[in-house]
Amino acid sequence: MALLPDERRLIVIVAILLVTAATAVFAVTAWLADDSIAFEVVAEDLAVGDGPDVRVVETAGAHRNVMAESGLDIERPFEPSREVVIVFDILESSTCPFGAIRDLRYDDGPRRLYPVIERQPGDRDCTVDGNPHRVIVAVQRADLPSGELTVWLDEADPGEAYLSRIARFTNGA
Repeated sequence: MALLPDERRLIVIVAILLVTAATAVFAVTAWLADDSIAFEVVAEDLAVGDGPDVRVVETAGAHRNVMAESGLDIERPFEPSREVVIVFDILESSTCPFGAIRDLRYDDGPRRLYPVIERQPGDRDCTVDGNPHRVIVAVQRADLPSGELTVWLDEADPGEAYLSRIARFTNGA
């Protein structure tokens, strides 16, 4: 029994819908599996700070202090109930400086946030001169998981000597 033209069209439409639905499910699954957290760069590549260190700013007074000590003369609105500001003070080599912050990631195992900051490209030996490199980001509390979180300078375990350089805060309740 041969299919009528309308039946063939219906089969083609159903096949297209099934492929589209499968693609959408795959895209949503990939999005949900993503460990990136949305953030706003407040300032970066600032030559201030006593790195390596990380701080979480949760009050208006602390926000004003960070902006002033960073030499920033910007009037940035800050609502502690809606966002946190994170200050990453990193040490960098003058011959191998860091580039821009590329990502802010969340690792659910240890419940930690950490930045992904790439080194500027180049094949060269790096001096060990430890110049300050400050990056300040703002993160909406709604984009963070609730509960106690830690913020690290990178994804590597800092070791016992640097445990004081991990910031802790509680998001929500």
